[in-house]
Amino acid sequence: MRVPSPFTPSLAPALEAVLDGLPADALRRATASLIEAYRSGTPPTAQVLHDPTTAAAYAAYRMPATHAAVTRAVRHTTDLVPGLRVGSVVDIGGGTGAATWAVAQAFPDLTTATVADGSTDALATGRRIARHGPPRA
Repeated sequence: MRVPSPFTPSLAPALEAVLDGLPADALRRATASLIEAYRSGTPPTAQVLHDPTTAAAYAAYRMPATHAAVTRAVRHTTDLVPGLRVGSVVDIGGGTGAATWAVAQAFPDLTTATVADGSTDALATGRRIARHGPPRA
């Protein structure tokens, strides 16, 4: 599956490596289900990322946008605080780790990253993506 560009060069190939070969129809159905859940305005009563296919669809559908938003926030922060150094990050509700990727790419001194999420499937997908990630992450 091709990941939308442009966005962080190293994230795109990592996502493609993890998503390559997954059934496109299943990913489309899972993405449609995610869109419906997120747009409903109703808080979920069950885990939204409830299986590996849905977690992969989330990574393809949301991870690039989340990464871009966090990258922009980090750039704004570093403009306000020149010379800011970050050695660790804790990403609560981090899903597949998009925010952690943005921080890892912005701060070369990052040595520790922790992603916590209620979805074990999202965390597992994030770990697979991270295997292709920035060397420090």
